[in-house]
Amino acid sequence: MPGFEPRRQRRQALIAMATRRPRKGTGSKVAWLKETGDDAVRTVPNLDFLGDPWCVVGAVAANLYMSPRYAADLDIAVLASDRARVHQALAGHGYRHVRDLGIPGSTWATPDGRTIDVLALGQPWAADAMRTADGARIAGIPVMPLAYLVLMKLEASRSIDVGDHSRMLGLGSDPQLADARALVKRWMPDDAEDVERLIALGRAELES
Repeated sequence: MPGFEPRRQRRQALIAMATRRPRKGTGSKVAWLKETGDDAVRTVPNLDFLGDPWCVVGAVAANLYMSPRYAADLDIAVLASDRARVHQALAGHGYRHVRDLGIPGSTWATPDGRTIDVLALGQPWAADAMRTADGARIAGIPVMPLAYLVLMKLEASRSIDVGDHSRMLGLGSDPQLADARALVKRWMPDDAEDVERLIALGRAELES
């Protein structure tokens, strides 16, 4: 994966492009954009055998905060310091290691033939994120809170992350946005302006 600065520059270019051509929603599209989805979370297997902490991230988590997009695979996050223990727990419950990822993490095959990406987070905020997720489970599953998903997606800054950002933040409640702003200001202050622009883009898309 390229270094963070090239990813940041790519994100800023995508935001600038979207800002030049703002698109407001219309009719049924606006109604769809205002929907969120928790169906995928309800199908997540109980992975508490991994031990605390762990939480769902990726598209399955993002769908709780925006109009759902298709999520082919399940992504979960664990602490980097727990990686060896988690791998041992997975193998002990019939999961099979498939490959290591280009980012810290690995792909595993589940006993029923699906796949799961296990991301190892070493950021200084990761433990707090997972404690928060564990304390506010959805359908019994710990899911990465919106504010911390914003940090993850700022770091990744793929084109799909920019789109997810604007839609999640556009639908975010005032308390959720306050949390996101506070975390970005603390951990990624140079990216705070991008977050404001993404909020504005997301809200503009929701206008009828």
